[in-house]
Amino acid sequence: MMFVEIEATNQCNTHCIHCPREAITRPIGMMSWEAFEIIADKILTQPVISSIDFAGMGEPLLNPLLSRFIAQVSSYAPTYITTNASVLSPVKITQLLESGLQNVIVSLSGHNDALFRSMSGGLALQKVEAQVRQLVASATEQMAVLANVSLTLQTTPYVMEIKNYLNSLGIESIFFSKCHNRGGYLNDSQICDTPVPPKGAGRCDIFANTLFVAWTGEVLACCHDLEGKGQIGNLVTEDIDVILERKRNIIQNGVKFPMCENCNDIYRFSQDATPDNSPLAEWIYSLYANEDARAVKLIETIRQRDARIYDLEQREKALKEEVAGFKNGRLMRLLLGLQNWLRKPG
Repeated sequence: MMFVEIEATNQCNTHCIHCPREAITRPIGMMSWEAFEIIADKILTQPVISSIDFAGMGEPLLNPLLSRFIAQVSSYAPTYITTNASVLSPVKITQLLESGLQNVIVSLSGHNDALFRSMSGGLALQKVEAQVRQLVASATEQMAVLANVSLTLQTTPYVMEIKNYLNSLGIESIFFSKCHNRGGYLNDSQICDTPVPPKGAGRCDIFANTLFVAWTGEVLACCHDLEGKGQIGNLVTEDIDVILERKRNIIQNGVKFPMCENCNDIYRFSQDATPDNSPLAEWIYSLYANEDARAVKLIETIRQRDARIYDLEQREKALKEEVAGFKNGRLMRLLLGLQNWLRKPG
């Protein structure tokens, strides 16, 4: 099983509050046809490809070659794009349909203009809504339209309103993605307060199951590798089997890239079992789309538990620092000196 993410570009036409674009230090640009052709030829040699998603740290529709990219691979594996829909013109919709694209994931976090603007960096909901409606109306049985909602502190109180709004646009399949710190680059408690999971596990199901290819052809740890510190190869210049072998070795020895240290993305543990044997992330996210009172109560219980765990972790950290300070303090040095003096013979 291998999910492939190809970054057609890491350029974007907006600045969503849950996206730390200002932290990107790796090069900004667009994938060329020459690079994509080499990359695609190598990826398609793999026996099992679960999906190919044109996503990453940018708006894929900004790359004028996107439809051509999709057409090159759409007959080999299920294809996706993730878009903010702001440049989804009628021409682009037609191009996507002709390319054989099977799934469009629209990032749409908000049910009214004020909330949507605050989340999307100023995009007008009216324009995006018109283009999404046209996309849904144009979609055939071949192409599904889905939505992704980022659950930040701003959107969480309006989950059902957002769900109903998206349903009114004709979108039934909705993913509620718990906001996280994007590999430690988004550290704003006014946007996202998801606790960091226990450290030291060296585990990441995202890395284990996903091949992320940046627009340059570099294979990075994941899309949250904003500085390019987790590069494990380059598909333009290297054999894919060599790169995949490096991935296997990293997984075996523990995934410990710099951006993993404080990452709190729930998908790190997406393969964990749940009471109904569904994937962990799917099980948790589905709770947010459920109006059942028990689900609401369970979500609140999880939030309270996470808050208590975080509080205990902070207290433990403070206690350790206090003990360390005491050990290094003047009184401790005096006591140790006295102890050594008492041990001297005679």
